[in-house]
Amino acid sequence: MIPDDLKKANDISKTLDCTSGSEECIVIFCYSHAYEKKDQVCHSLPRAAETPKQYQVRLQSQVRQNASRAAETPEQRQPRLQEDQVHHRAARAAETSIRHVVRLFGLRKQRNIVITLKCKAQMHNGFMYNPRYDYESNDLLDIFRMSNVFLKCSAFKWKGETPGISCSSSKVKLPPILKPPEPLCSLLKGETAQSKDFVKHIRLFNNMFAMTSFKFNFVLNNRWTTTFKV
Repeated sequence: MIPDDLKKANDISKTLDCTSGSEECIVIFCYSHAYEKKDQVCHSLPRAAETPKQYQVRLQSQVRQNASRAAETPEQRQPRLQEDQVHHRAARAAETSIRHVVRLFGLRKQRNIVITLKCKAQMHNGFMYNPRYDYESNDLLDIFRMSNVFLKCSAFKWKGETPGISCSSSKVKLPPILKPPEPLCSLLKGETAQSKDFVKHIRLFNNMFAMTSFKFNFVLNNRWTTTFKV
């Protein structure tokens, strides 16, 4: 076996949780490689021997099959899917242990190829932002919205976040936010023209006064300091 094949066998052994480089994993790799070659030959030889007329007939048959499935009603589709399930279950029940592992390895390989191609297509997109592209519709970039509400503290969280991530399951209790004093309270309501203008430009105001609105204790070490304590 060539070194590249040994490396692939080791990778497979790690994936299947068996001893690295073991005889079983090497056999699995050889079986997988043989099945791939056999599948390629089974598909390539008949297609290579096709005449142009046979090629067109095969393509037209695929088009008719796709159109037939697209026109299926739910009542028609369900029996076909059930028949496919029965066929696949029977085929998998008759699998040997080696062939079962080889099939799982092939499925994992196909899934990794699809994921790799999707990731390569999105590579460096952060440096080439396109305002016309709908990034929210991309499943790889969609982290969903903070629409889930934590019952104990009413905090918003993303789907999949642990329940106690916001307040450590009520162990952390923050004091209630006090009502802002006037005239800030009226400006934040957005009821008057002045208030609406204030709310519209509030982010600009925050940026302008960011370095003038906090308190700190100045610490002087020797004759020069590059930091201060907030």
